[in-house]
Amino acid sequence: MTSEDVKEYSLSEVATKNGKDGAPCWIVVRDKVYDVGSFMIEHPGGADLIEEVLGTDATKDFDDAGHSNDAITILKKTKIGILVETDRKYDKKKKKKPAEGGEKKKKKPAEDGEKKKKRSCKTRMTCGVC
Repeated sequence: MTSEDVKEYSLSEVATKNGKDGAPCWIVVRDKVYDVGSFMIEHPGGADLIEEVLGTDATKDFDDAGHSNDAITILKKTKIGILVETDRKYDKKKKKKPAEGGEKKKKKPAEDGEKKKKRSCKTRMTCGVC
């Protein structure tokens, strides 16, 4: 699937793909939509573990299970799309809000009587900037 033909789905649409009454078996993991129906029988933990989260955002359950790299690779093969931007929790592109007046806030220089704060040697060692 190329980035051009990535289909977007809403959470409400995914919710209807819960495996009931012959519906497809979809889950969401980190804002990506997966059709896991063909893998459920092969799942080492049993199909019932997946059935519990069909039609939902299963990110927490997937992460809590501590899946291997092989499991992640298998999951990627079942990807059919992503969530619409308004339903995303993980891949939102955060836009920085400009400061009041649309300008960046400038630090005011220290006045003559004020001392500049110095970083401790411990801070310099851990921050990687100094």
